[in-house]
Amino acid sequence: MQRYMVIQPLAEVLACKGYEHAAALPVLFKDGGTRYDPDANEFLFERCLGYWPYTGEGQQPPVTSMSQRTYAHALADFLSYAATRNIEVAGADYVRHVYGRYQSEMLAGTWSSTGNPLSENTVNSRVDRACEYLAWLAYKGRRPEFLIPTRDVDFRLGTHKSTHSDVRPIKARIGRARHRRKDLRLPTDQELGRWLASVDRRHGPELVLAFELILQTAIRKAELVGWRIDTIPKNESDWVAANPMARPEDQSIIVSIRYGTKGRMYGKDSGDKIGPRRDILVPLVLARRIREYCDTARRRALLKLAARFKGAELSRHMSDPHLFLDGRTGEPLNYDRVTNCWRNVAALPFKGWSPHGGRHWWACMKLWRGLKVREAEMKSRGKSIEQGLIALGTDIIQLEITDQLGHVDVATTHRYIRWVALQLGTALPTSYAAYLEAEDANPSNAMAGEKLA
Repeated sequence: MQRYMVIQPLAEVLACKGYEHAAALPVLFKDGGTRYDPDANEFLFERCLGYWPYTGEGQQPPVTSMSQRTYAHALADFLSYAATRNIEVAGADYVRHVYGRYQSEMLAGTWSSTGNPLSENTVNSRVDRACEYLAWLAYKGRRPEFLIPTRDVDFRLGTHKSTHSDVRPIKARIGRARHRRKDLRLPTDQELGRWLASVDRRHGPELVLAFELILQTAIRKAELVGWRIDTIPKNESDWVAANPMARPEDQSIIVSIRYGTKGRMYGKDSGDKIGPRRDILVPLVLARRIREYCDTARRRALLKLAARFKGAELSRHMSDPHLFLDGRTGEPLNYDRVTNCWRNVAALPFKGWSPHGGRHWWACMKLWRGLKVREAEMKSRGKSIEQGLIALGTDIIQLEITDQLGHVDVATTHRYIRWVALQLGTALPTSYAAYLEAEDANPSNAMAGEKLA
């Protein structure tokens, strides 16, 4: 089915030949990867490096490496579809071909590697890339004008720096697939404990620590991968406590992160995107465990490098600034390994449990605890928590949750409040650690077939 392929060239080779500006860009080949497509690759070059869409105000900052790969695969899918269905790209129009056939077949599952309908988000993303490419071809004079029907809509944007949502008018493509957000499904504390114990047995304690950092701080995968040795200062005297009057087990420290953060790209360092700086709270107990890992298990992982590298190459690997290392190889923990180790355990709470779900878990637990703390106060005034749920929940999200997450759109806010509304009257467990400890203490509960990856 796939006639176009995405190739990731060796960046070192391209850089040596003088193409540093394009060394990290993906490349499209057609006919099963045998022929270079000049138009498609020129578009990817301009789109990924910020020359397109043309605004008349100069080059825009380049898109992130993840978006570059997403754009390349989306364009490869559309061009493969056009080739398979014998649609001439130069003559394709929006209503008959892009909306009427390409989008319809993805939603129906007739253009899908599994035969199942694709999600609305995936469909809209691929159609958007197809429209961008066809509009770019028209702008370059390589096909007739390509018209995309749009309508004016109000887009509500909330940022982590504001306590309100800004409404901005934007142009929306007519015909976008309607997406209905499903209710959040989150694991119980018992399920979390069993899952983390399973991660420990299969992948090792360093992955448990990394995953708990997601669960207890709501950082993204890219922020976890980009976490540095000195993100938390080595000396505890340099830590800044957010709530120094609280009990030690309830205290958090303020930590600044910028590698892998979402938003504009300001450059790269050690393979990580340098994004907007954001301050987050890290539980004091977890911060101490991270520093202990850095001084013990991480040093043992570095010893694995001495068996694989020598001389200057060994020195370069030994001085890598990333905190989390693969215990098997000593190499920095990468994006794909985080995803694979998160999912590939026997005690996965449910299908679809992902690192991004860990962010939702943190937010909902924070919201739940905030509402429960205020529940007694509301009842003393003769009000039920249900009556003030939306107003109070929105305040907690804006004042306590948004800064930590970095961004929460209005639709996600509604999902969090709806999740809490569904839990009212249900006593949720409060400490997954108890279940994790119970699993570790009882070898008979070990999941059969698990072993170190």
